[in-house]
Amino acid sequence: MRKSVIAILVGVFLFASAQKAFADGWETAGKILTGVVIGQVVGEIFRTPPREREVEIIRPSYYEYRVWVPGRYKETPVYEMMPERYEKRLVEREDGTLYEIEVKIPPSTRPVIIREWITGRWETRIARRW
Repeated sequence: MRKSVIAILVGVFLFASAQKAFADGWETAGKILTGVVIGQVVGEIFRTPPREREVEIIRPSYYEYRVWVPGRYKETPVYEMMPERYEKRLVEREDGTLYEIEVKIPPSTRPVIIREWITGRWETRIARRW
């Protein structure tokens, strides 16, 4: 609707400006642009303003409170890399005598538990109102 009104107004202004003055080039362009601007202004005048709506304010159903969280130990498993190594082991022969051999042990990992102290702190928590 709005676009059609603006198009009709622009057409009327163009036709009227062409009938009144016989001009060439920039004068005609100025008249055309003037008609477009006037058409926009007239279109804005007849446009209906937006309606105001009522907004309902809802009270929050939650509240915050603070709690002291005491300190504690946190245990974290860390895997330590064991490099390749040689170990000497005692081996018993059939006749009962012992002798040493070197055994190559490939690289491996072993779990190590690290205990870390976390200090106490205040925390803010949220609870629901019933």
